Amino acid sequence: MYSNKEAIHGFWCGGVDTPYFDYKLARKHVNDTRKIETRAWIGPSGQEEYALVIHFGKYALRRYAKGSSLNDCVPSPNTDDWLS
Repeated sequence: MYSNKEAIHGFWCGGVDTPYFDYKLARKHVNDTRKIETRAWIGPSGQEEYALVIHFGKYALRRYAKGSSLNDCVPSPNTDDWLS
């Protein structure tokens, strides 16, 4: 990912976990909460554990509800204005 933010420059992602409870991936739960909460290993070594919250917009929620691909909903790696 491209970023000019010094705080995250050079970070690696060592993996993303699935939520501990399966119901948190259920279409109804994701539609009601508009997010998936899990954890990821990110950092200079890729091994620092962080909470990860994936927020869904209208378009992504519709695609998730239909079981369609979310590839078109993922932000470009060439900008970091979507990352907080």
